[in-house]
Amino acid sequence: MFFARALTRRTVLHTLIVLFLLVSATFFARYVKAETETKAKTKVTKARGHIGPDLSDDKWRYGSSNHELFDSIAEGRPGGMPPFSKNLSEEEIWSIISYIRSMTQDIEGLKKKVMIAEGEKSYRENCSVCHGADAQGAIGPNLLETERWKYGTTDAKVFESISKGRPGGMHGWQKYIGDEKIWDIIAYLRSLSREGKENHKMEILVAKGKPVYMENCSACHGPDALGRNGPSLIDKEWKYGSTDQTIFESIAKGRHGEDMPSFGKTLGEENIWNVIAYIRSIAEEEAQAKVRKVIAEGEKLYKQRCAVCHGKDVRAFAVPPPPFSEGIFPCSDCHVDIEPNTQRRALEEEHTDIELTHAAGQRWCLDCHDTENRDVLRLVSGEKVPFTESYRLCGQCHGDKYRDWRAGTHGKRTGMWDGQKQYLLCAHCHNPHSPRFNPLIPLPPPARPEDVK
Repeated sequence: MFFARALTRRTVLHTLIVLFLLVSATFFARYVKAETETKAKTKVTKARGHIGPDLSDDKWRYGSSNHELFDSIAEGRPGGMPPFSKNLSEEEIWSIISYIRSMTQDIEGLKKKVMIAEGEKSYRENCSVCHGADAQGAIGPNLLETERWKYGTTDAKVFESISKGRPGGMHGWQKYIGDEKIWDIIAYLRSLSREGKENHKMEILVAKGKPVYMENCSACHGPDALGRNGPSLIDKEWKYGSTDQTIFESIAKGRHGEDMPSFGKTLGEENIWNVIAYIRSIAEEEAQAKVRKVIAEGEKLYKQRCAVCHGKDVRAFAVPPPPFSEGIFPCSDCHVDIEPNTQRRALEEEHTDIELTHAAGQRWCLDCHDTENRDVLRLVSGEKVPFTESYRLCGQCHGDKYRDWRAGTHGKRTGMWDGQKQYLLCAHCHNPHSPRFNPLIPLPPPARPEDVK
């Protein structure tokens, strides 16, 4: 009896030990997998070369205003950002900030232009029959007089009017055209609003004022308004005031003791106002030229001082991890000890499942994959880019698709239409070695409800 009990206790003890070992092995396996994934992600980050954060959005840890950004560059920040006040002058730091701003704003400007173009197309297809081809009203109300919109003029209210409809004839469009096209239409309507009309009106005034200026003013003030016998007209040093009204008085009545004759009777009020519009346009062009010069200098300094940590392209796009086959990345795990073979050939030992039908007669593996570091891709220029920026590689040949992808009209992106977004890479939809989609076999239409038995 005692022997049987001892045997039972020993069996239970052995069973508990086995269960403990199994549980421990499971947790150990999970730990190893987590560590492996962490190392892989670390390699991706190192390959990318972006030690510092992405500068393409405004989610900056120490503030996103110009002065806060200036302090970050000049004084540095804890955790790796060194101070640059000893290496860069204040003017140079401001030029870098101008460059960063110009790059991020360029994206938004491109997106807005695309939205307006798409919105015009959707408007003409769906809205013009009631609101008129020029949006000035027909059966439906005038959409250019935004201050008279019955149900509100904010984007949210306009979206609600279009998507859900309004009593009295305006039906909901959401189920017919979807949210994205509605936002495009709103962007198009905003471009036609009074602000857009005012810009167009100013362009007409400038065109009328230029020949009048050239004939009557350029002899003293110069054809570029930079000054000759008379002073420059594109700076802020105006002796009698720089408002439109004081400029009108200077032209119309002249200025005694300044050799400025009166042109009131010669030109008339309308021509004087046209000349003022033209002078303003020259001053704006001159200011823009100065800004472009500052941005160009900032780009040069950014690439010299900042790109090593923040990447060469400020306009980085947020993307999910590339769709690597399981266990295939990082490529250096296998290639680290393999001598590169640059001979164009058919692969017979590894990657034999890859069929290259992507301009196979013009390129092969090492035209896109870097010879020395297989964890990155290679542009025609020789620049190395991470797989998370593979869109730059594809954009070398497919420029129109790259442009549309950046604007959000090709491929797929998620997020907020006026906030942060995430873009799918080309390889999320296309096989990079054989990108053409296979022909789809059309399916029969769904059965009608009355035919379902």
